[in-house]
Amino acid sequence: MLEELRRFKNFGTPNYFFELLSTLKAKQDATYTRTDIDKLFYNRVIDGRSIFDGCLEIAIKTQIVEVEKTF
Repeated sequence: MLEELRRFKNFGTPNYFFELLSTLKAKQDATYTRTDIDKLFYNRVIDGRSIFDGCLEIAIKTQIVEVEKTF
């Protein structure tokens, strides 16, 4: 897992994870794909950052967030 995560530079801030979990919790009955979640954060600035390349990846790898698999 560490080798896969090494390519990312931004693993997020507590405020990013708060926003992520609050947004997903608001729609508990919905299922999300990775693309759906990425779209929720397009053009958003949290803690002065607008690029969240590794944030969702680490949340998925640590099973904080579960996404629907797409084939």
